[in-house]
Amino acid sequence: MRWQPESDHRVMPWANGRGSTKEIATYPSGEAWVWRLSLADVNEDGAFSLLPDTDRSLVVAAGKGMRLTTDGADATVVHAFESVSFSGDCATRAELLDGPVRDLNLMVRRTAEPRTPHLEVRSFVRGEEVGLEEAVALVVLRGALTLTVSSAGFPYAPLRCRVDRFDAVLPTEGVDGRLLVAADAVVAFAFLRSEDGRPADAGRPAD
Repeated sequence: MRWQPESDHRVMPWANGRGSTKEIATYPSGEAWVWRLSLADVNEDGAFSLLPDTDRSLVVAAGKGMRLTTDGADATVVHAFESVSFSGDCATRAELLDGPVRDLNLMVRRTAEPRTPHLEVRSFVRGEEVGLEEAVALVVLRGALTLTVSSAGFPYAPLRCRVDRFDAVLPTEGVDGRLLVAADAVVAFAFLRSEDGRPADAGRPAD
């Protein structure tokens, strides 16, 4: 597993030019991604970028929350650590409930790729072990984790690091790792769906 601190997330401009996002991971890498996971700061009311042929999921990672209106439909209110899904084809506008928010975004292009991720939030208490199952990435939204990494044939002692708020862990094939909760935590996962399109693990929601 690879630890990626917030400072290493790549800063990218929004498609509509009104802000920037911190890109955590894409698959495959580069502009022709099938999915992308990123963090964005929303400091004022306004429209989201239009992203044709893309499905979007959003989790409020910090702040009170926002009210989303899509194509004039009834508004959806999203509070801290809650999620919402919507189509990138639709005109979507955000109104902040009480000050700026930071949101975690998963964007998935509609392709023939059968195993694309879905976004899920879970809560943990100190001392718990965090299982990755089919996760392709996780991001700490509150609290902290301790990551211990080892791999077959690695000649040194296992590496240990602290995974703080807005840091990410990206599983790497052939590397074994263990995650323990260092302080009560809320963690967002990008889990791969099963071959039939359903979530591979329904999991349990955050408190």
